Amino acid sequence: NYMNGALRSSKDARDYTLADCLELDTSVSVPDKYLGMWLPDIRNQGETDSCTAYALSTILSCINHKLYGRDITFSVGGIYGNRRIDNFQGKGRKMRDALKTVHKYGDYTADEFECLSEVKDVITAFEKQYAANKETRHLVKSYVRIRKSEDAKIFLNKYNVPLFVCANMYNIIPLGGKGGHAMACYGYDGGRFYCQNSWGEKNYPNPWLEFKDFTEVWGCVPMENMKFTDVPNDKWSAQAISEAANDGIIEGFPDNTFRPNEPLTREQMAVIWRRIKHYVGDMND
Repeated sequence: NYMNGALRSSKDARDYTLADCLELDTSVSVPDKYLGMWLPDIRNQGETDSCTAYALSTILSCINHKLYGRDITFSVGGIYGNRRIDNFQGKGRKMRDALKTVHKYGDYTADEFECLSEVKDVITAFEKQYAANKETRHLVKSYVRIRKSEDAKIFLNKYNVPLFVCANMYNIIPLGGKGGHAMACYGYDGGRFYCQNSWGEKNYPNPWLEFKDFTEVWGCVPMENMKFTDVPNDKWSAQAISEAANDGIIEGFPDNTFRPNEPLTREQMAVIWRRIKHYVGDMND
């Protein structure tokens, strides 16, 4: 019995194209093959519909390893049981709501909190933990919905962290049904995208799918401490610039400068305005 639990996200005006959100040049060519990303051990969701949480915990482990070089397991219960975004009490989780939870409230390691139960037990366990410990780290700076195969490849090459993807069960296993299943997509070879599953080492641990098989694809931008070469620590605006960069509102230039004294173009202002709406909307959900 292979469990799933990824519910389809509703349309949201704050979903952006990859180029609009991250200022990436989507016209660049990417390698035909991208594999070899570091991955944590495969886990097993057992009899719970918590695949979204397992996939995101895998992605968090990859971000943490990229930033700090440490192999740390992140809490599944801290994602699956944290329902303050949507108050949905049923089994499974919408992809976007799981992302919002991690982006807004941060993340726990499995050593800090873990509960692998199904709802509502996992929700009750998390609420008790949250009341005792509200301070968490934040490894996800922002997230973006990806709708094109080439954009997915660009994201993987730029950030070197897995994509958060969903596919119908029948595209993963024969006679799998129509339920949605979330996984971490860690690379591609031509038209095949390779994923890490959450059914244990012996049950379809690394399925490959074509991009058209995915019903949703999301990219999690790592929370890297932005340092600009032309913004010294003693500059009066240094803290504000750092916060805006880490919140995903602004980005620097390819040469790692911020150019604080240059004027904004109308085009740049429009991009910043869209990011502010996205950020404020998530914080107030």
